[in-house]
Amino acid sequence: MREKNANLEMFNFFLKIVLPVLLTVVLFAVSVFVVIIPAFKNKIMDDKKEMIHELTDTAWSILEESEAMYKSGETSLEEAKQRAIFRVQALRYGNSRKDYFWIIDMSPKMISHPYKPELVGKDLTNYQDQAHRKLFLESVNLVKKSGSGFISYMWQWKDQPQRVEQKLSYVKGFKPWGWILGTGIYLEDVKQEISLMTNRIFAISLGIMGFVSLLLFFVAQQSLKIEREKESAKEGLRESREKYKALVEASTEGLIMFLEGRFFHSNLAFLSMMGYSAAELEKINFGEIISGTGDNYFESLFEGVEVPEQCETRLKRKDGSFFDAILSSTVISFAGKKGFVSIVKDVSGQKQIEQKKLEEERERLITELQTALFFLHQPLKCCLKEVASCRKNSSIKDAAQLMRKRQSTCLLLESENGDFAGIVTDNDMSGVVAKGTDAHTPISEIMSFPLVSISNQALVLEAAIEMQEKGVDHLAVRDKDEKIIGIIGNNELLQVQRYSPAATLHEIEKAENAEEIISTRDKLPILVKALIDCGADTKSITKINSEISDLILKKFITFAIKELGKPPAQFSFMVMGSEGRMEETLLTDQDNAIIYEDVPAEDKEIVEIYFKKLSEIICEWLGKAGYKKCEGNIMATNPKWRCSLSEWEKYFTEWITAASPQHLLEFNIFFDFRSIYGGKQLTNSLRQHIDELLAITPQFFLHLAQNCLLYNPPVGMFGKISVKTKGQHAETFSVKEAMKPIINFARIYCLKNKIDITNTLFRLDKLLENGLISESTHQEAVQVYNFLIQLRFKHQVLLIESGKEPDNYINPKNLTAAELDILKEVFSQTAAFQSKLSFDFKGAA
Repeated sequence: MREKNANLEMFNFFLKIVLPVLLTVVLFAVSVFVVIIPAFKNKIMDDKKEMIHELTDTAWSILEESEAMYKSGETSLEEAKQRAIFRVQALRYGNSRKDYFWIIDMSPKMISHPYKPELVGKDLTNYQDQAHRKLFLESVNLVKKSGSGFISYMWQWKDQPQRVEQKLSYVKGFKPWGWILGTGIYLEDVKQEISLMTNRIFAISLGIMGFVSLLLFFVAQQSLKIEREKESAKEGLRESREKYKALVEASTEGLIMFLEGRFFHSNLAFLSMMGYSAAELEKINFGEIISGTGDNYFESLFEGVEVPEQCETRLKRKDGSFFDAILSSTVISFAGKKGFVSIVKDVSGQKQIEQKKLEEERERLITELQTALFFLHQPLKCCLKEVASCRKNSSIKDAAQLMRKRQSTCLLLESENGDFAGIVTDNDMSGVVAKGTDAHTPISEIMSFPLVSISNQALVLEAAIEMQEKGVDHLAVRDKDEKIIGIIGNNELLQVQRYSPAATLHEIEKAENAEEIISTRDKLPILVKALIDCGADTKSITKINSEISDLILKKFITFAIKELGKPPAQFSFMVMGSEGRMEETLLTDQDNAIIYEDVPAEDKEIVEIYFKKLSEIICEWLGKAGYKKCEGNIMATNPKWRCSLSEWEKYFTEWITAASPQHLLEFNIFFDFRSIYGGKQLTNSLRQHIDELLAITPQFFLHLAQNCLLYNPPVGMFGKISVKTKGQHAETFSVKEAMKPIINFARIYCLKNKIDITNTLFRLDKLLENGLISESTHQEAVQVYNFLIQLRFKHQVLLIESGKEPDNYINPKNLTAAELDILKEVFSQTAAFQSKLSFDFKGAA
């Protein structure tokens, strides 16, 4: 049977691969010898005819010129004819300069012939060639009828009388004198040229067919290899199934598969626990053997109700006795039937109970961390307090009574025009009591201003950070129209200090030197792992990671300025690439730059010296903190990326107006710049300059789209993940490169529509909000991005835990089957995004 299948597979292989290639070779050969070569022959002959036609016209012009001289009286008719004969007889052409012209009259009588002088003056009426053709008489008849034309005949080979070859001549009559002018080519020459061309085409065709044959051999060899590998994989799958079965059977924990109310499979450990045989168990409904808290567990599981990952229950043995067990279940669909797979652990003994308690404690801690993360990343509007306010000329006494009545820890003070001028808190009131200030004093005397506020779209974590940075314990909350809609105080956010991200930020904030920050940053991989383990979403992870990096950089800049003194000009320290997009991972290069205001030429040297020292100190500290220096030297330490606003505008002008896909490969990360420290008016001016340039340079987006399409998803012919076959990272693919299509997709649409956001997920959200992409496209893009960056974080954390340097190169063999399936789907969706981008910006999918 196996041999029959093998023969069938070989026959299918021949039909699907070998036969089409053979047919291609045959069709190619037929087209060469039936179409191409005859076409070349006709073309060569037509070119030769055209040549002698034009040469005859040229020589004919000599006769015309002599006739003109005669008519003008410059010479006599006889002299004009002799002059024309002399000039025409001297004409030669061809490779050997032996091709010539001859002249006869309408008698016909030979007027001139350079190689047959004995014919000159003779009557040629009955002159015949070796084929008995009266060629000169035919020439006269042809000229009389058409004025000119081609004739074929036999004639001596150039200046060799003993050799006769077929010749094709073009003759043209000259009416004024009754002459016929002619010249011809030997068809032997044409045949040799055609033969040479035919041999070349034949040789090329032979080479192509040889190459195709080799290719066929290679394809056949590879296909056979694939077929063998396929058979080997099938055999391996069978072995894996047997091994898995053996592993399941050897497990000390019970395992059951339950489909549509009946046992479908159970291992020996479970059968041993229950005292049943497999055949007996298949006839029993699961509800007959379970009791206690597990009664409704599986019913809830099927209905999609959230249930604990583990369920403690009691199972009934065949002999009627019960034992305590813990079930860990997962809903499955098998062959169209719904069911579940459960791992059954007998926890009757004390050791198992203690282990269970440890696991429950772990789950409790994870749940607490998940709750903390959920709270930290809720929008502020979920915990706002109503605004309590009074006129700023109210007395301290009245304000205190109002605060007590409203049970508020603060009051906003209204000015005459209705705006809020400042804030008074319970701490301010405590100071009044301590100092013994008159209670009738206007409340405005003790208010704090200006009023510090934050958007109601901000997160709880961002509010806590803002309070720490500004040194306040209350924030006014504004809506999108900048209207104050509530107050949030330190009391509401006090619990934030208990959470590790906030604690890490707090440590960085209170650090007094660079060394303290560098040691704190070492905790970041542990924090990221905790976030991943507790199921935090990727947006939260990248946001926390970027907030920590931003604060580290701000502190480094502050320390450096303290060391060097006040900057000689306004400046902004920018970040680009993943940090500019707030998408840093645990392996992030330093992509940074400095932009400063334009200064007079005489101050340029002082400014450059200062910012050179500043950038060297900052980048050195960043390197010690684990942020590697950029291999492309895109850092503020490079004088090219440390310059004035006008110089930066020149850079972007050149990149946009003279764009090419290769340039954009190097410089597209600059379009994701973001200000970290200093005057944002500089980066805002630069962004405005870019938007104005893009509006008048539509061809830029074509180049940017071509750049986006350079990446090919690493998927082979049969859906297998393609990997590098050699080099430092052999057998891996770059997850960083895999993310670029989604990042580029979001960037190009936002640049096109003047959306000045750099984060990829926020860009996608804004594109959806503005109706620039569909909801399905948004959902798929977000899913692709989240899966890849989570895969990237997980890979880097595992490397760090094993004592290795983090990188972006993943071996598909280290992924689970589920991860591989999702990854293949992700790459398929990536190709779809590239098709949309190609259609929208190039007009072709």
